[in-house]
Formats: sequence, C-alpha cells, structure tokens
Amino acid sequence: MFAGTLGAVSNMEDWVVSFTAIDDLGAPFSFAGAAMVVFVCDPDLPKTPILSGSVADGTIVISADGFTVTWTFAGSSSMTKLTANQYAVYTRMTLNGVVTQIFAGAGISINEGGPIG
Repeated sequence: MFAGTLGAVSNMEDWVVSFTAIDDLGAPFSFAGAAMVVFVCDPDLPKTPILSGSVADGTIVISADGFTVTWTFAGSSSMTKLTANQYAVYTRMTLNGVVTQIFAGAGISINEGGPIG
C-alpha cells in the first residue's frame, strides 16, 4: 500500500497516472483481470469522492500484458471540479476475490490552471 504523494497537477490539464508493481519476490505483478477503483477526496471527507473512476467506466486501463495500470481524468470534464488545494487519493483492487488497497490517502496537490478557453 502506498500512502505518499502523487505530486502536483493543474485543474485545467489531463491528469494521467501510470504505475507498475512488484510482488514479494521482486517479480512484476500482473493486474490482469482486476477490478479497480480510484477516488479523489477532500482529506477531511474521505468517504465523499469529488472524482471517481474505475476499470468498468474506462477511467482506469490495465495494459494488455497486465503489468501497467493507467488512470486518466480529463482536464476539461473532470479536473475542473477540483479547486486549488490538497486532496487524498484512494485506489482499491479486487483480484481473485481479494480486495487490496493500492493507494490509501496518497496526497495530490491541485494547482489553479487559470481561465477556461
């Protein structure tokens, strides 16, 4: 489980995060067949997502080989919902009936991107 920071992004740009993982033996971990969800929340309201996405809705994509996970929140339709502030990111995976927390309140800093247009 990761609880660090995911850096900074503007609320007017696409936010694309890609990651891989290794297992306890140091081998690449396969996410193939996993159901995954991602939530972006005010850290004081962790049960109330401002943004959310999943594999099912296409926000999260698992690569064909299963080793890379990528989520994308579009600047024009999603990121503009976030004002300049600090937010918490939560990601969970269900694979073979087991639920695993990937990100647990990982921090993301949202910067104001200026006017639309």
